Amino acid sequence: MADAGATIVKTNFTRTINASRDDDRLTLGADLITNLPGYFAGLTKNPFGLSTLADLREKTRNTPAEENQIWGTGLWDIALDEVGFNNTDPRFWPAWQRLLQLQGPDGLLGALEKDNLTAIVTPHLFAAGMANFIGAPVVTVPLGYYPGNTEVKTRPGKISPPLVVSGPSVPFAISFVGRQWSDADLIGLAYSFEQKTQARSRARRIIMPEAEVPLSGSCAA
Repeated sequence: MADAGATIVKTNFTRTINASRDDDRLTLGADLITNLPGYFAGLTKNPFGLSTLADLREKTRNTPAEENQIWGTGLWDIALDEVGFNNTDPRFWPAWQRLLQLQGPDGLLGALEKDNLTAIVTPHLFAAGMANFIGAPVVTVPLGYYPGNTEVKTRPGKISPPLVVSGPSVPFAISFVGRQWSDADLIGLAYSFEQKTQARSRARRIIMPEAEVPLSGSCAA
């Protein structure tokens, strides 16, 4: 990127993302309990009569096609069994404010301001944890692919089956993260990076889909 004219500045966040894990689980669980009933209430058709997160979990657990024995309902279990309250509970607001502080002055926004940066460039695995609570934009593009002789390695999932993290031709990416409403800047940076690296063209595709997916009328409008 420096060769292409970018000014690279090393920056630091005041706190790490690990500091947010308990607050993240609490607020996500409380929001699920609160907002899912509103979604169900707005459906024009609800053939199974679902109205709460507990209803959805029970239906999923008892529907063989959902393969619950493989995928489980871990995130919903946390919401219902560990959190157990909605986002009107007085415990919600302090946790939410701590998350905003973590990604604001102590994190992404603080680093951008302190060092007068246009964007933070980071491996894609870290990008969402910098931006999701404050609604900041992220643009992710290919960075490369693991070689064809790479050993397949998985990461144990706490609320899901093990996930493949590396293996033959498995892609990895780079993310551009910025302030709210800086989408145009990030798209420009990401586009320039793609044009410079042409990383997407280096993939050795094992399977190529042949089916064309039709666009729905609502998307085409």
